[in-house]
Amino acid sequence: MVDYNQSSQYTLSIRVSADGFCFAVHHPKRAEEYAFMPYTVDPLLPITANLKHACEELDMLQYSYGKVQLMLADVPATLVPAECFDDSSARSLYVQNFPLTTSAQEVLSVAVAEGQHILLFAADKPLVRWATRQFPDVEITHSLAPITTWMLAPDAKRRFVCNFHEKKMDVLFVDEGRLLFQNVFSVNSVSDAVYFVLGVWGSLSLSQENDKLTLAGKSVDNRSLRAELSRFIANIEVLEPASEFHATELARIKGLPLDMQTLVSND
Repeated sequence: MVDYNQSSQYTLSIRVSADGFCFAVHHPKRAEEYAFMPYTVDPLLPITANLKHACEELDMLQYSYGKVQLMLADVPATLVPAECFDDSSARSLYVQNFPLTTSAQEVLSVAVAEGQHILLFAADKPLVRWATRQFPDVEITHSLAPITTWMLAPDAKRRFVCNFHEKKMDVLFVDEGRLLFQNVFSVNSVSDAVYFVLGVWGSLSLSQENDKLTLAGKSVDNRSLRAELSRFIANIEVLEPASEFHATELARIKGLPLDMQTLVSND
């Protein structure tokens, strides 16, 4: 239960994608105090217009919060080692991998994993302008940022994670506190996912018997995907939020995307 009269003590987290929005309010120190609201967008309207409508319609967005996080979930991003980055090079580094599709985009950066890496991504300028007017101290981030920070936590273990969302698959591999692989693949079928997973698995020389594959999110067909992958990889687990994010009740909501789970857990 959230005490909105004390909203300055809470964090508002907003997940933005073309498929829909998620709004969450939580207290960083009192795990039982949270609220969550999915929001269906009008596909005929721009993202910014949908956000304006949400702010007019949802009671939870009528308050001022101590912290506001707005996370973009379906835009391209690239990771850069912190030692190779300076602010003046952000745009040039990003467009080497992802040319900007319109002049109405700007390149943003966010430090992840205690500053080990810088994540670069593009955001629509109207969205950025609206967000900074609506929430003056908003932190605009990308869905890969909290996932990378979670995987590179000081106590992180060797882990190969595939996270499914919006017909995409994030693939990350961490070993001994180092991020050894990160990429995002478009997946429209089980065969797409299997092809990319096994390709990366082989390129990293991982063991089919001893290394573990962790699946998260909602794939095109979770049951068929796991069955097909188990023909090649013996140790497969599905991420269990209740055990992984035991300190944060909001993060354990069934169906909450991994990026949202890690975003609120990292707070």
